[in-house]
Amino acid sequence: MKLSVDQRFWIVKCKLRGVSVTFICERAGISRDTFYRFWRRFQSEGWAGLGLRSHKPQTIHKTSQDTTNLVLNLRQTHGGGPSRIEGYLRQERLEGIEPVGHNTVYRILKEAGLNSPLDEPRKTWGTKRFQRSSPNELWHSKLLGSLRAQTALPSVASRLEAYERR
Repeated sequence: MKLSVDQRFWIVKCKLRGVSVTFICERAGISRDTFYRFWRRFQSEGWAGLGLRSHKPQTIHKTSQDTTNLVLNLRQTHGGGPSRIEGYLRQERLEGIEPVGHNTVYRILKEAGLNSPLDEPRKTWGTKRFQRSSPNELWHSKLLGSLRAQTALPSVASRLEAYERR
């Protein structure tokens, strides 16, 4: 539960008047940890410390210009994609260059206009179905055992007919 600024002021005022922490917590519907967090904040910063605080990050992580230039150079000279460039940066560990993830490499390439999506879809393999038009035309068998051993014959683990009955 989020406490409003007025509720924060109320719990501190009650504490200053000598009201027990248990009573304040029960009345406000908060835990003792929450109470003491705001109490410590009041003791260190005063009434201004009870106000709302920003939740934005205090540090902004920006990719260095050296890393950006190297990524762009690798793309132009070797033509690798984000995953390949990421792998190169992690493997080489160049001095002054921090390795970055493939999403960061992709963002750098996209901002520089070097993101070149494929013109046509990639060729897919294995799209041909092995379904037959009538029963017993095609069977799939899964064999278990070694085919090299001359004495031991492989045993059939499963058989599947490639005909779909409706």
